[in-house]
Amino acid sequence: MRVKAEQLSSQIQRSFPVTSVLYGDEPLLVEEAADTIRQQAKVQGITERQVWHADARFDWSKLRFADDSLSLFASQKLVEIRLPSGAPGKEGGAFLREFAEQPAPDTFLLLITGKLTPQQQKAKWFTALESAGISVPLWPVSIEMLPRWIQQRMQQKGLQANFSVATMLAERTEGNLFAAAQEIDKLVLLSPDGNVDEPLLMESVADSARFEAFSLMDAVYSGQSAKIPRMLRMLQAEGNDVLAVFSAV
Repeated sequence: MRVKAEQLSSQIQRSFPVTSVLYGDEPLLVEEAADTIRQQAKVQGITERQVWHADARFDWSKLRFADDSLSLFASQKLVEIRLPSGAPGKEGGAFLREFAEQPAPDTFLLLITGKLTPQQQKAKWFTALESAGISVPLWPVSIEMLPRWIQQRMQQKGLQANFSVATMLAERTEGNLFAAAQEIDKLVLLSPDGNVDEPLLMESVADSARFEAFSLMDAVYSGQSAKIPRMLRMLQAEGNDVLAVFSAV
């Protein structure tokens, strides 16, 4: 079953899945979704956690051996597999497919991977895991949606801020959700009454926007003149040769 990120908590509280797949290229959202699953696993009495990093040279037989060597008194466990490439290979694909079809006793699987292409989402191992449990796509927050995301996160942290304040924070942390989340956590400490206005934001928030060098040219070509001076400052502060960016185009 495919589950939206905002539905994850309520879904796993109703029924904790045998298999969970988290995929996307926004690290903050992926890690927070993983934390949600880990916390609910503890609520369910799943006390043991194993973490495996499945890179290109990973020996999937280690997982088979670990399952075969469970003691009679083993507790329920959460097996967390990190698959950065999204490509488990032939051996890994076979293992994941077999687990989905016949899970090991008292074992729950959490697979964390990067962005998956439509073709990868049609792979037998992925469809088998999705059928046996849940999959959660975690998409990056667009700049258009970032102010709303920030405002909602502020509310979750007990802060009150109008949309213009959220927009200002979005402009200062564009491209860096980790920075936005950290600034919100800082505002929790700086605002005893929970109210965040523009002066408080101006005093407390660093300009943490992160841009790739060639995104400067995108801003130039699209006529986003208001962004360009700040992008130049950020690129120069990070040691980029701005003239080289222009000359390469």
